[in-house]
Amino acid sequence: MNSLITSIYLGLRLIAIFILSALCGYSANNTDLISTADAIVVGSITTRTESSERVSFSINVVRVLKGVTIPPTLEVNHAWNRKGLIFQDGAASIDVAFHGMWFLKQMGSATWDVLPVGGPDGLMSNLLLPAALVLPLSHQHSLNTPLTDKIVLELAAGLKAGGRNPDALLNWTRQVRSSHMQTALTDFVASPIAEFRSVGLAGLLDTEQPNVITLIEEVWPSIRNDASRSHVVIALQDSYRDPEPKSVRQLARLAAENADLRTAAIYALAAIHTREALPFLATFPLKIQKAVLDRPDASRDVVSN
Repeated sequence: MNSLITSIYLGLRLIAIFILSALCGYSANNTDLISTADAIVVGSITTRTESSERVSFSINVVRVLKGVTIPPTLEVNHAWNRKGLIFQDGAASIDVAFHGMWFLKQMGSATWDVLPVGGPDGLMSNLLLPAALVLPLSHQHSLNTPLTDKIVLELAAGLKAGGRNPDALLNWTRQVRSSHMQTALTDFVASPIAEFRSVGLAGLLDTEQPNVITLIEEVWPSIRNDASRSHVVIALQDSYRDPEPKSVRQLARLAAENADLRTAAIYALAAIHTREALPFLATFPLKIQKAVLDRPDASRDVVSN
């Protein structure tokens, strides 16, 4: 009976966490987060003690991304205002394992605090980012790898290993610059999961990677019926502004041949507004140009023919 009650309790907590995370609209400033943290590590916990005011646990460190002389085990004590459905009073020991990337602030010679990274404070799942137990060869890094590259590679590998929520990577690629972004995003495009392919394309559009338009032409048929396609349409319309003549020609071809992406592509061509872009833009009927460029909600368009 106790195990049944515990299972129900944990299940309800997870549901509450999901709902609260969705409603709170949390968005961290990742640049500040990186500079504020005294240590950034990948590691696991197996149990924690938590109350409505505080949570404490020990992190078994697997990889160190930032920090000097980091011990193999870190003792964390974090004050919070716990969110979710709470059924017990006082502190309780909870044996649920977590593995991921932790951003830590040193509070004493042997104690650390944890910085919320995945959502609003007060939820255990928001105190860490996904990370893989073992990094794939393509995502491995060295001591000389820049810190932002390490974080992007670790996060991308963790998201792929978990098989869900790939858009969490966009929150990082849109705030920090990393020379390994293309590696992580291209790997997403090769995923068997449509949502990962969409996010990978969106990230490549955000960062204006060469030949991304050609890649979209190849991948679009496999995602055009998936809701995640909106990532691609929004990035194409609102972010992609590569003025290179070759890229402009590719974009114009996309606008002419792909009805699903025509509105977003025309909007991008108009925003690029270079000498090379204008002749292509003029080839589209005036009524289409006007419908795209005069819409008050153009920047919020998601999918249109």
